Amino acid sequence: MPNKADRNYFKTAIAIPRNSIYISAFDLNQEWGKIDRPFKASIRLAAPIYNSQNKLQGIVAITYMGEHLDRQLTQKSYTTLGQVMILNRSGYWLISPEPEQEWGFILPQRRQQTFER
Repeated sequence: MPNKADRNYFKTAIAIPRNSIYISAFDLNQEWGKIDRPFKASIRLAAPIYNSQNKLQGIVAITYMGEHLDRQLTQKSYTTLGQVMILNRSGYWLISPEPEQEWGFILPQRRQQTFER
């Protein structure tokens, strides 16, 4: 397993106050510096762990794989009117009726794929 100390969720979690939890943005899983293919959407929860002397001992991180959320939303859309769409706060597609629009904030070739455009 690769060292995760350079990951944003690790750096953020190690700096937050005791008894806090960091929740990452919904993004694509990366290993060894490359985005996993096929795409694996994920959200990470991470928290610092301290010993009884209040000394930082490490980080506990949980990765929630977004395919479960995607599958549930897609299944529910079959019984409702309209289409399932999810955007991030910058207007980039996380879930789109057209998958080639998704993940423009991560994938340079899709940088122009926003809800606004």
